[in-house]
Amino acid sequence: PNITSPAAGFTYTVNSSDPVTFQCTASGIPPPLITFNGFPISTGDPRVIIGDPITGSVTIGQQTVSTTSRSLTINSTRDGDSGSYTCVASNQGVTTLYSNQTFQLVVQLLPTITTPP
Repeated sequence: PNITSPAAGFTYTVNSSDPVTFQCTASGIPPPLITFNGFPISTGDPRVIIGDPITGSVTIGQQTVSTTSRSLTINSTRDGDSGSYTCVASNQGVTTLYSNQTFQLVVQLLPTITTPP
C-alpha cells in the first residue's frame, strides 16, 4: 500500500480545546486497511472518534487502484494530546504489506489573563 496523505512529517497545529481531524488516505491492491497507532491519547478516550473507512478507486495510467480513507478526530484537544501520530496502511495478498506515515500534533495553550488581587 502507498499512503498518499498526510504528507510525511506534516504538522497539525491547533489551539487548546479546538477539535482536530486527521485524514489518512492510502492506495493499493487489494484495498488497504487503515489503522492509527503510536499516539499519546487512548483510543478509549471519549474525545476520540475513529471514522469508518471510506473506499474508492483511482486510475493511474491503465491501472485502477483501490483507495481507502479513514479519519481520527480528537474533540476538545488538550496539551497532553501533542505528539506523534502514525497512520498505518496494510493489505493482505500473498504476504501482508505495511506502509506507515508519522505526523505531528501541536496543541497551543491559550494565554490566560489574571488580575492581581
